[in-house]
Amino acid sequence: MIVKFYEDTRPGPFNYWSTLKTFLQGTLVPLFFLVTMLWSFIIFKRYNLNIKNARLVNLVLATVVIYFCYSQFSNFTYKGLYAMTRYSMIEWPVDIVFLSSLCVLFCCMNFAYYLANR
Repeated sequence: MIVKFYEDTRPGPFNYWSTLKTFLQGTLVPLFFLVTMLWSFIIFKRYNLNIKNARLVNLVLATVVIYFCYSQFSNFTYKGLYAMTRYSMIEWPVDIVFLSSLCVLFCCMNFAYYLANR
């Protein structure tokens, strides 16, 4: 049973651009977050809040841009890693590492903001 569970019988990583539905989900959701953050950033810059908040907004905006770029180019990453490793489920570990890194980045930003406003 364990051998059957770990058999790698898929022909390769899933192509997220193969259907219009998955392409729109992979593009529109991150684009929504990016537009929301850009709108917040423009409003923030217009009212010129203090420098500590400006740094935090810049970091959050950079994180959202990184996530957007990752979501747009992850299909190429999966295909490249599959070509090197021949492991068809490569998108799971890549996503886990990337999203864990984003969580750590958000925690560090939260901690830095807490220390700055203490």
